[in-house]
Amino acid sequence: MQDANDADINGYALFDLRNQDSDVNGFSVTELEALTKIYNTRNRMISNLKSDYPRLKTNNTWIDMSDELYDNMKDVVNDASNKQFSDYSEYLDAFKDRYQYTIDHR
Repeated sequence: MQDANDADINGYALFDLRNQDSDVNGFSVTELEALTKIYNTRNRMISNLKSDYPRLKTNNTWIDMSDELYDNMKDVVNDASNKQFSDYSEYLDAFKDRYQYTIDHR
């Protein structure tokens, strides 16, 4: 490689692009961080949804689904041995299901 002055540049850089495992089986570090961020903002998000869409306040199915997802995320964050989601794709499927339900019933 040469720079703008045609001088040789010697050196190298290593980039590790692998998805590194976290301490939670089935979840990479990146996946666990994403799930944890959603888990940590969940209460504010639910409050905002209830405020923006009053029909959700009395939708017991939506409330139960939301609470169940939150509990299941908590189990992943705490690396519970009996966690419902064995990997990120299972979590993502559940999240998408709840998201679609929210869109359909808001």
